[in-house]
Amino acid sequence: MDISGKNFKDFLKHQEALRKQYSPKQAEKQHSKGKLTAQERINLLFDPGTFEEIDAFVTPADTPVEFGKVEKFYGDGVIVGHGRINGRLVFAYAQDFTIMGGSLGYVHSKKICTVQEMALKMGHP
Repeated sequence: MDISGKNFKDFLKHQEALRKQYSPKQAEKQHSKGKLTAQERINLLFDPGTFEEIDAFVTPADTPVEFGKVEKFYGDGVIVGHGRINGRLVFAYAQDFTIMGGSLGYVHSKKICTVQEMALKMGHP
């Protein structure tokens, strides 16, 4: 049992870091190319308030930024999860090009495979 609330505090820190990683500047860059962000595409596809993201806090291998500094991105450039479209349960993923150019790595592909396996197991698209 976590009496001190450390796990919950860590969760809140991760949640805040995830929120901060999606800046308006990144969204504007996508919009200037005539594209939507991954989160915007998910929001358009699913019924409002029904999408549940899976593995939002996973991180890829550390990305070196400067000598001695490392930058971590949560989600590894892909948003995966499930929600409802016209009331029907659907699983989906959207690659996020604002995070490392949406490059496909091991964790990224593992998240996609996980959501595909969940859809197959549950018999939903």
